[in-house]
Amino acid sequence: AQETFEALEQLIVQKEAGGILLKKVGCIGLCALEPVVQVIEAERPQVTYGKVTPAVAERIFQEHIGKGMILQEYVVENI
Repeated sequence: AQETFEALEQLIVQKEAGGILLKKVGCIGLCALEPVVQVIEAERPQVTYGKVTPAVAERIFQEHIGKGMILQEYVVENI
């Protein structure tokens, strides 16, 4: 999970995305799907991604945050 967190930190700095809050939290009951990333945006439903590698984190940043496209293959359903 640390590698994924660090990848997201680097992307925020590289893209000068100051409006993004990145924080570590304790278990949310999805231990088998860790690392977990939640994208929470105003006016849009929360999306939770599971088994997020640094490469997947980059895709989330580019496609979901950058373009509004949800990566369905990593979405955790029914939480």
